[in-house]
Amino acid sequence: MTLVGKLDPDSDFLADMWDSIDWRAAEDRLADLQRRLAKAAADFDRQAVIKLQDVIVSDLDCRCLAVRKVAKPHSGPGIDGVRWTTSGQKMTGALALTPVDYRAKPQRLIELKPHKGRSRRVKLSTYHDRAMATLYSFALAPVTEASAERKSFAFRKGRSAHDAVKYITDMFSGASAPKFVLVCDVKAYYANISHEWLMAHAPMDKDVLREFLGAGVVYAHAFFPADDHGISLGNPLSPMLGNFVLDGLQRTVFKALNPYGDVTDYANGNLVRFADDIIVSLRTSEAVETARKAIADFCAERGLALNDEKTFSHTTYEPFDFLGYTFCRQDDRIYSRPSDDAVERFAAELKTDISGWKKSQRKLIEHLNSRLKGWAGYYRYGDSQDAFNYIDHAVTAALFEAVVERHPKRKVKQLVAKYWYEESDGTHSYTLPNDRTVKVYHIAETPIAQHRKVRAVSNPYLDPEYFEQRQEERDIVNVSGPWRSVWDRQRGICHYCGTPILADQPKLVVAKGNQAKVTPRNAAYIHEACAFDEVSTLMLDTPADFAHYDVVKALEPIASQARGEWRPLPPNWRYRPLLDYFSHLDKKRVTLSFADIEAILGGPLPVHAGNDKSWWKFKPGRTCPPRSWVDGGYDLAEVDLKKRRARFVRTDEAGVPLILPPELSGRVPDNAAFEFETFCHDLIQRYGL
Repeated sequence: MTLVGKLDPDSDFLADMWDSIDWRAAEDRLADLQRRLAKAAADFDRQAVIKLQDVIVSDLDCRCLAVRKVAKPHSGPGIDGVRWTTSGQKMTGALALTPVDYRAKPQRLIELKPHKGRSRRVKLSTYHDRAMATLYSFALAPVTEASAERKSFAFRKGRSAHDAVKYITDMFSGASAPKFVLVCDVKAYYANISHEWLMAHAPMDKDVLREFLGAGVVYAHAFFPADDHGISLGNPLSPMLGNFVLDGLQRTVFKALNPYGDVTDYANGNLVRFADDIIVSLRTSEAVETARKAIADFCAERGLALNDEKTFSHTTYEPFDFLGYTFCRQDDRIYSRPSDDAVERFAAELKTDISGWKKSQRKLIEHLNSRLKGWAGYYRYGDSQDAFNYIDHAVTAALFEAVVERHPKRKVKQLVAKYWYEESDGTHSYTLPNDRTVKVYHIAETPIAQHRKVRAVSNPYLDPEYFEQRQEERDIVNVSGPWRSVWDRQRGICHYCGTPILADQPKLVVAKGNQAKVTPRNAAYIHEACAFDEVSTLMLDTPADFAHYDVVKALEPIASQARGEWRPLPPNWRYRPLLDYFSHLDKKRVTLSFADIEAILGGPLPVHAGNDKSWWKFKPGRTCPPRSWVDGGYDLAEVDLKKRRARFVRTDEAGVPLILPPELSGRVPDNAAFEFETFCHDLIQRYGL
């Protein structure tokens, strides 16, 4: 019997050891070892890789972290019936994690039969085996990450399906983009991976890997030995091994398309992968067949085969589905939207939830909001507005059917008055009759956002600051994580200008009170455009004694506009053709597509003109592009980035003139009144009031 076998899990000494662990120091220790391991793997230093992997699996801090990760209170036990719940049990388990004489126990197979949908089979390892797999995943992840393909996005730190979607839209956009797409799906991927191939190639301890692969399953008190293929979906090592098996597929496709030399056309054969779902851009039908054969041969070496029913190819002008999105090319751009199957499936699930709901109305609203926000959060990065509207209508219809079924004799007006509340903008929200603040979320209000794709070459173990910054930026844009409290505190009002931050307006967080570091405690949300305003803003929480605010200087740009003091336009100003166009226009209103404006200019608009509304905002005293229509006698009434068009209205038709309050009439000079009206008109134009 080993020393660990003699330890008493109920020992106060072991419990004190566990309770006194400095978890922050342990995490830093693991992060440092993984960084060194990733660097050794990137340098192809095999001996250093093996040495550092041994250090990780033998380090007590790392073993304790593995135990903490798997010892969850509601997790089911394996075939031994053992759970680690006390500090002493966890410490004993950490000390027992060693590869010496390690034998993995069979997994316990249970079948979950929900009240709706298909039953699921779940394999549960013992706590000891789960902790061993987690420990070895700490040592495997940096190695597989160093050799992973750049455009593989599933189960990798700092990457997501949204990155895959963004790379797909980019690789099929542009006049020179390939016109053919090959979509491949591997048949029963995890169930068919060859054990022989894994044992020969996986960069980890082969004895431990053999134990994981050959553990077998116990079901209904019968033991079923493992086959020579397949890996468990519940094993912490499986995502890394699954990605590792298909790494190298990009090189194989390029080599098949360019057998006689180096790759010169990287767009032909460009590959994006999410787990076993593969998409390839190709220029010709012949290249499609070549790439498909190369992928099939690559998979066959690993015991895998393509699923012919889900593998297809056609031109990008025909819609194709991937990761729940439908992609289709129009002109030189490819658009993505929620697939019809995904929309109909989600609407059907919500209808089933509503019609079969047995709990309280409050719980129903909370359940619906959780599902609606999650679904909208995934699809907010595509052309999803129509799908969002459809889901809102489907939810309203399902709720109304449920209400009518509950009160069959009551009139429609009575039911609507009881369960629906009319908002100030005329929309109706399903609410609690006695608490109108508890209401069903309208996903049509979800802002459509532009996803900033991850740098494909970045490694989270070697460049953690980059991924931490990305996560913080996502939290700020999505108003999630620690920044949610900041948004709620301001109620969505810009800290600088005091107007609401609308769904389609870019936003930033800044530090209040001129503090150097931005934290959720001192942060405030503002319009992105407000960060670059010409007029400085007096911080309301800054003491007046320390606020040096020159009102005359701050209003000088507006006064100069009122007096007609414009910065002269340069002779070679590129937007002069657009100025000439508006100067000779005699219409009261005109709508121009971005293509129309580019035709007038004789060249393309800047990239940020298509994704940033602040580009279209007029800035007094500058030779910015909006001078072309402002000098021509027009104001910008609306710009629609999604439909790529702008609507302009002649200045004298832009709106009724502002009138001073009666208390000020006759008491201020005419010039001051005129400057005040001009200033207010500028605010209306700038913020769309």
